[in-house]
Amino acid sequence: MNDTFTPNSAPQPHHTTPGPARSRSQHTVPVCLPNEHVWRALCNDTDASVTICDREGRILYANEHSNRVFRWQQASEPGHDPEQEGADRETVADAAARTAIEERLRLFARVCDTGRGLAYESLVQGIRQYVTVRPIENDAGQTLAIITARRMHAWERADTLADDTLDLVEPETHDPGILATLSPRELDVLILLGSGLPHADIAERLGLSIRTIERHRDRLGQKLRAGNRVDLARFAIRAGLAELPDPAQAHYLKDHPRDPLDLPLPLRKIARRRVRATGLPI
Repeated sequence: MNDTFTPNSAPQPHHTTPGPARSRSQHTVPVCLPNEHVWRALCNDTDASVTICDREGRILYANEHSNRVFRWQQASEPGHDPEQEGADRETVADAAARTAIEERLRLFARVCDTGRGLAYESLVQGIRQYVTVRPIENDAGQTLAIITARRMHAWERADTLADDTLDLVEPETHDPGILATLSPRELDVLILLGSGLPHADIAERLGLSIRTIERHRDRLGQKLRAGNRVDLARFAIRAGLAELPDPAQAHYLKDHPRDPLDLPLPLRKIARRRVRATGLPI
């Protein structure tokens, strides 16, 4: 395998979705990287979606994880045509309404224009995502944006994850999904349920009665279609609101404690109803 990774040696992600429609990940990667193994490790071996686009948001490459997000976004659109499901997404804007993606497109263009990367936390269907946008050049010297996104752990914050090559930004537009239906107090109760606290401890923490906590739990179950507190805890963990840490994570949290109700900025905005809620792929 060559030491220099040329466009013709681009990795092709494994495809599990049947059907004749061509996936964006079948496009060769229009960039040169110093080592093909690095690219394969990023695109194939991590749980991150990886997308490369140009300044105008034209998608030049998307790994299989990213393609799944685009296909889901397409299927979720009102009035979508099932015959077109799985068809190419030529631009990032094709994955969401224009009003929803304009802010993200400005960020991608900023990276291409300045050559300086950025990072932010995003909500996609109410699931917390850590997104980085870094500049990368193709063979013609054109600066492109390589976008990676992954699910966040409950204790993670974008300001501690971003390295010194990235500017931290705070988007105004998010996709809170069903979280937008929750009151601030219901959000608190959901997080504490997801953290494994019994009703009595939650009541003490919030200064409420146990009966009030039970009413909040019942309303959460109705809104989130959860049959019991175990289902509510699963929902909170999946969304990145709570965590049941493994031993290594517990060791880290012992030295870096964080109040579970110290909400990251997008969730604080949702709780205060100060977020523009709309569908987003990243």
